[in-house]
Amino acid sequence: MQIRHTLFVFIYLVAIVPTLFTKGLHIDLGMLREGDLIFQETASQQSDALLAATGSRWTHVGMFVYHDRRPCVYEAVGPVRFAPLEEFLSGSKNGKFIVMRLRNADRILTTLNLRRLKQAALQYLGRQYDFYFRWDDRRMYCSEVLWKLFHRVLGIRIGVLRRFGSFDLNAPPVRRLILQRFGGKAPLDELVIGPGDMAASPLLRIVYAAP
Repeated sequence: MQIRHTLFVFIYLVAIVPTLFTKGLHIDLGMLREGDLIFQETASQQSDALLAATGSRWTHVGMFVYHDRRPCVYEAVGPVRFAPLEEFLSGSKNGKFIVMRLRNADRILTTLNLRRLKQAALQYLGRQYDFYFRWDDRRMYCSEVLWKLFHRVLGIRIGVLRRFGSFDLNAPPVRRLILQRFGGKAPLDELVIGPGDMAASPLLRIVYAAP
């Protein structure tokens, strides 16, 4: 009887616990669904500028998917890639991130549509990061690639596009970034979408916040 109990506990730990915790990161994998968006606070010069320009704490975003049967996050940070979930979450400043899901995910994110979404995502793999926030597809930044994926594949707009000039460009971190990347002259008319703009979309709801 004792052997049977021990075997049961061992099977439970091997089969169940890995779905709940990933390398010490306290996130329940069972509550994540493919197509969820994970918004982060991140620490960098660009993050400081983005926070100052937008007023949103969320400075990076990725999409949760299973890739090669592993929990991953599709993101644009350097090249567009599938990052292991634990690696993505480890980049959260002070562990701050939220998971958001389409309010009508059950209807929209069908098996077929998820397959289409993931297939379309493959075409951008390896694209370099767009430090100049242009709206073409030659280079991509995090919120841009996800906004375009959902719009082009599913016909939905997660967040309202805006012009670069609509951000607060007078804060010191923003002015420094504009000077470094644009020689002081910002592309005021360029279409952009920030992580905070996506997170503010009424199409999404929060399903997890840490902490």
